[in-house]
Amino acid sequence: TVYGPAGSATATDTGYSGSIENKQKGSAIVTGNQGTVVECEYVTTAAGAEGYGACKDNNGNRYKLMF
Repeated sequence: TVYGPAGSATATDTGYSGSIENKQKGSAIVTGNQGTVVECEYVTTAAGAEGYGACKDNNGNRYKLMF
């Protein structure tokens, strides 16, 4: 679960739930030139360019995502 100024978001291997209004959900996969793969899920407000979420890399490390 990740908390932000507009609410919270929870992601699992099988689904997503959140508690913010006017939300837009997204995901991203980033690959590095040395084999690192980072998968992210995030939430933004419909009108804003800011959001938050969580990421996990292929080594099992977890990260907060804020933008």
